[in-house]
Amino acid sequence: MGGFNSGGWNDTGRRVVEDVPSLPIGALADRGMVRPGYRGGWEWRDEWIRVHADAGRVTLVYDYRSTWTDWMHVEEAIAVDSVACRFGGTRPYWRCPICQKRVLALYGIGWFRCRGCHRLAYRSQRDRTTFRALERGDRLRRNLGMETFLGWGSVPPRPKGMHLRTFARAILAIKAADDVAEPFMRHMAGDCGGGR
Repeated sequence: MGGFNSGGWNDTGRRVVEDVPSLPIGALADRGMVRPGYRGGWEWRDEWIRVHADAGRVTLVYDYRSTWTDWMHVEEAIAVDSVACRFGGTRPYWRCPICQKRVLALYGIGWFRCRGCHRLAYRSQRDRTTFRALERGDRLRRNLGMETFLGWGSVPPRPKGMHLRTFARAILAIKAADDVAEPFMRHMAGDCGGGR
């Protein structure tokens, strides 16, 4: 059936956040669109959404059509929380209409909901554990000044001025990433005729 490192929970075909249009509250707030009394619109995904802001909520008015239904007129009131920032000012957050979590962005798949309610994954969650380990090892090697790409199995020299204890921790992290990637790298070396 499957080959090396095949399958897994992240191959379920769930949509990813990067492929779904989002409605970030920060972009609306920067334009004054969440202030009470605002009436206007927002161009979103080649569509026009009317925005009506009242105290503690924003009403979004738009038309939606899925692949199997006719156009629907949607008027959706979404709560807005303002949270005080540590050094002054406030930061607005959406309140997801379903789970009531505070979020910075809502995702539009018909209705505006948070990432969790739409069951969206991040693209990085679809990467295999092996590939994430390879990328982590590469990143750690670059942080230590190594210029090579995919330096799996190699140990960079200690950079001048770096504390020995800090360097030892970095090497242990590189070794841990390489240990996760080793079965895959050995498998690939065997497939390419480079195995021992």
